[in-house]
Amino acid sequence: MDFFKVEKENSHDLGFAHACCLSGAITRDEFKSWVYWVIEHSNQELPGFFFDLIDLPDISRSFYDAVGFVPSTGLNDEEAVALDGIAYMRGANDEVDYDVHIGREDALATLRSNPQVIVRFRETFPFVGFPDSVL
Repeated sequence: MDFFKVEKENSHDLGFAHACCLSGAITRDEFKSWVYWVIEHSNQELPGFFFDLIDLPDISRSFYDAVGFVPSTGLNDEEAVALDGIAYMRGANDEVDYDVHIGREDALATLRSNPQVIVRFRETFPFVGFPDSVL
């Protein structure tokens, strides 16, 4: 892939990566690695804010200030819940001290019924480990 959707008018890749980070499907360090990966693999002129994403102090609070808009994920509601399934599969919600908004079994069931989310995850983060046998 050499063209990334990271601009205001076309932001599905940026929105998806951010949603994955917020859901726990990827870590903050993996998000940072994604930014570097896009910079390395892009054949387009990236917006200036994109480089600022590397050093954000808090991905959930300072992201929108850095970007200046709310990027689209391109996900429907069920696909967004499937990201929680990926987070569970990768162990993100295993040791939380609060109630997550969806339980493990429900999130995994939603992921099973939306395998396109797994495909998109693997395409977006080819450098991130993900189980070969999922679910």
